[in-house]
Amino acid sequence: MSPPPVWGRRHDGDEGPNGSGKPRVSVTKGGLGAGRDIGIGIVGDNNTVHLSPDAVSVPDAADVSGRLIGECDPLALEVHHAIKGRHLRAEAKPGDPHVAAASVSAALPMYIPRWHDAQLRKIVETCAHGQSKMAVLVGGSSTGKTRACWEAVQLLAPHGWRLWHPFDPTRADAALEGLSRVGPRTVVWLNEAQHYLAAPQIGERIAAGLRTLLSDADRGPVLVLGTLWPEYWDELTARLSGKDCAAHAQVRELLTGQEIRVPDLFDSHEMKLLLASARWDERLAVAHKGAPGGRIAQFLAGAPELLRRYQHAPMVPKAVLSAAMDARRLGCGIYLPLNFLEHAAAGYLTDEEFDTASDDWLEQALAYAARPVHGNITPLRRVRTRPGHKAPDNGPLYRLADYLEQHGQQERREICPPESFWLAIHDHITAESDIRAAAQAAQARWRLRHSRLLASKISTSDTAPARSVLSPRDWLAARVAQIQGQLAQEGGHASHPSAVQASPPEANVLRLEPTQLQKNLEHAQRCIQDKRFKEAESIVLKGIRTEEFHFFLLLEELVQALLADEFVEDALRVVRSERVPRDGYRVPLLFVESLYRASQIRPRDGDGLLDEAKEYALKAAEKGHEEPLVILVQMLEADGRAADADRLARRSPAASPLLWLAELHIGRGQDVEAETYAELAATCGSPRGYSYLARLQGTRGELEEAMRLAAIAGDHGEVEALSKLSQYLEHVGRPSDAERVALEATHRGDVDALARLGYIKERHGLRDEAERLVRLAATAGSRHALNVLAQMRLDSGLRPDAGRLALLAANRGSSAGQQSPLIWQALWPSGLEPDGTPTTPS
Repeated sequence: MSPPPVWGRRHDGDEGPNGSGKPRVSVTKGGLGAGRDIGIGIVGDNNTVHLSPDAVSVPDAADVSGRLIGECDPLALEVHHAIKGRHLRAEAKPGDPHVAAASVSAALPMYIPRWHDAQLRKIVETCAHGQSKMAVLVGGSSTGKTRACWEAVQLLAPHGWRLWHPFDPTRADAALEGLSRVGPRTVVWLNEAQHYLAAPQIGERIAAGLRTLLSDADRGPVLVLGTLWPEYWDELTARLSGKDCAAHAQVRELLTGQEIRVPDLFDSHEMKLLLASARWDERLAVAHKGAPGGRIAQFLAGAPELLRRYQHAPMVPKAVLSAAMDARRLGCGIYLPLNFLEHAAAGYLTDEEFDTASDDWLEQALAYAARPVHGNITPLRRVRTRPGHKAPDNGPLYRLADYLEQHGQQERREICPPESFWLAIHDHITAESDIRAAAQAAQARWRLRHSRLLASKISTSDTAPARSVLSPRDWLAARVAQIQGQLAQEGGHASHPSAVQASPPEANVLRLEPTQLQKNLEHAQRCIQDKRFKEAESIVLKGIRTEEFHFFLLLEELVQALLADEFVEDALRVVRSERVPRDGYRVPLLFVESLYRASQIRPRDGDGLLDEAKEYALKAAEKGHEEPLVILVQMLEADGRAADADRLARRSPAASPLLWLAELHIGRGQDVEAETYAELAATCGSPRGYSYLARLQGTRGELEEAMRLAAIAGDHGEVEALSKLSQYLEHVGRPSDAERVALEATHRGDVDALARLGYIKERHGLRDEAERLVRLAATAGSRHALNVLAQMRLDSGLRPDAGRLALLAANRGSSAGQQSPLIWQALWPSGLEPDGTPTTPS
């Protein structure tokens, strides 16, 4: 049996421009064919595809940042160490055209090309041909993002490209300082790009510099490669509103369109490649056998053993690892001081556990956490200071394995760290960004006392920093307490916030004269009331030219008054006037309604007026103004002219009239008619049409078809289609089907679907079922589910139950930047302690 078409490594004496004889990669004929189909088929830790030589000369090393790609070490670039294993030599006969597998001691396992590699390869090839490009690989921890970047840049290595990895003294500082020196044919390596782009005060400047670099033809071509976890991608690309709309503006523009998703799991095609390659790499064979559900990359990186090491750790090492996991989960930087870990870990132990621990408990815990997994990865490793670099002021630093970090974000999301954790942050963390993040995390969990304590550490003489981490209400309380303390030091006796009062000045009542605009509005309204219609018409039509919407309201009032008195000609003259803009406020709707009412008042002209209304409504719908057409269909239906309503709706270029008729017939129980209109609406491209069809199929018991149609609606913008189907099934007494559909909705990204179903059960008195579903929704990512259910319990007089659910929600934390839920303020006005007990009012 021949080996699969993969890349191999060989040694040549004439390698590279210096003839150093370093490893060079060659490709088999079969490998090149495979590369055309699915991307890159590669072996080992320094793999590439040979392209034709560039005509451009290699840039002077003194003018650019970084090192030649061929001189870089993938492990130094933060490609994960892999599990132990061997590359096994293929049993090749003399003259075998296939290249033998790589050396037995290769640092990285054979690489299996995946679909995202094909996307990335196109970008790299574009750079090789002279254009500057950027790509950001987005995926979970240990899914192969960094390794994919490393393999991709091998395409550029033979052409003299360099790689610049900014990291010293910090990633963000190094990037900002060196970005201006990046020259042509350079790969800018931004592994874990949040450390660059989310850095306070610096991230926006780095993003702006990268945008300039990518658009500067004189400095190109360059390739900017980054990796991000999905949550960081969402944070950096979210379009916010209000005062936060400018946050990450430069970063958002930089990242837009640059995303390449890296799946957590190998798909069936990739698993076949893995199995075919396993004969030549023992590690792949082990991964194929032992990786759960296709989590190959994570398995190769030693994740299972990491988790086993943590889950079965003795009490003291587990306390240290838990403290590190919580620190990263709540926003601290990747490097954690030893004295922080020591102080924080003590609170994760019971009194008995702490008393019985040996005197060298910390040293033993660190030794346990430092033992390598599969000989390469450690749960917690010490970060060594390189020669010539200044040692950190706050002692030795440690870094948590990032797969444990991600595991902690999920598995510990319902846990609020103990008192010792928050005090250790205050006493031993020096980076202001870390302290600020911890203060925000405390605020988000309603631990107000610790939020204020941490905020005070980053406050100077001004209280502005505290305002950035506390809600206005809590900042005001902190400010009042500060004033009280100052008064007490000065001999004052303020003992309660009410003692610090500011006497408001007496209000000055000013009599303001009405403006001419107000006079005209009041005059026109009096004219309409007094039936002086000509005079009112003159004022209104003149005022409309100012585009003041109050005159449009008076126009509507005038036309209705004229029609009420059956002055049809006058009413139509007004709405047809050239001085009335056809796109003015509510004018299209007023025009259609007026024509229809006029057709009823004057039956002899009824058909002509109605035809005019129909044609106008259809033209408005073509321009995107669908409401007049919907209103006309509704008026025809209400007057018993269903056939006219049907014909008009079928002529509609928009789906809205058809959807209204579908909903009308669903309410009447006329499923056949409803389905007809829903199908027509779906044909017009309406996702809600598919949603209605899904409900009708569910009524007939065709659950699979109903779910398929609802999924189509969800994929095209009707995000709650499956959830609505779930709620309908619950209402008609099919709870198991309802839950199945809600689970499918959750799987597709509607994380509140289970919660909505739970609220229905709560209203029907099924409290255990409601809580089970809402907790599932919270686990899936619903931010508000537990608080909403807690509020429902509180409204029903079940205060202990409400408190228990609200505490679960508080431990999870509220969404960043959102006001704390009112139920927290009602239950615990002074906040919570880390152990969940209410804070005593000061």
